[in-house]
Amino acid sequence: MRNILFLILIVSGCSSSSVAPYIPDWQLTLDSENKVELLNYPKLNTVTEAKLGNTLVSKSLISYEPVLKINESFSYGYNNSMKVYIESRSSIFLPFKNTLKNNSTGDTLKCYENTYEKNPLFDGWFDLCTDKNGYIKYRSQWAKTPYIIYGEFKTMAYDTNGYKEIIPFEATFEETTKISKSETNFKQEFIYNGRVNNSLKFIYREFTGDLARQSFSQEIQYDLNQSNTIGFKDLSIEILKATNQQIEYRVITPF
Repeated sequence: MRNILFLILIVSGCSSSSVAPYIPDWQLTLDSENKVELLNYPKLNTVTEAKLGNTLVSKSLISYEPVLKINESFSYGYNNSMKVYIESRSSIFLPFKNTLKNNSTGDTLKCYENTYEKNPLFDGWFDLCTDKNGYIKYRSQWAKTPYIIYGEFKTMAYDTNGYKEIIPFEATFEETTKISKSETNFKQEFIYNGRVNNSLKFIYREFTGDLARQSFSQEIQYDLNQSNTIGFKDLSIEILKATNQQIEYRVITPF
């Protein structure tokens, strides 16, 4: 989903020209669950080719979390009391927080946590939410207010001289997913590392967590004089052809 997000720079203690409603009957529904995907490459018992440095076999267990992606960069707000701008941001991902349902109307809001705000703009918090029509709303609550305040994401901004104006900003956004930093994430790779005489060399790698860096690596070498079927952990591969630049193989048993 791609829509237009109208952002208005905001300031501590100010309010919009139209009063946002107090909504006492919004209730939390179940949190959205992360999606877990299991990927195996290549297909079993299929003749496959790979070049030097390519991954021959891989297995991935990856958890994806829902996020709100804002694509353009922008300077986020001016805080009059602190006399500072909230820092500029480029493309950002806001993590999913929860879903709200209105008991009176049945409407729902998918809310994403406003984690890019470093300095609090007021004594409370606010999140960005999408409604069923794909528009951005805000959800906030002040420390002294027992209700959720809900409305269009618009308010006032002040410059250093106290001049007040509404400053619109447009940015495209989409609701999507990204790889979560889940401890359940796991990836295995078996990489071709060339041939020396009648021996084949490989690299085995493991990744865990956010999958950004490998957590374990091991170099392995096999002698084709003994067998053209090689194995590592649960993996079993039949070698059909191999040079120092390319290999042809068939996976018998995956990781």
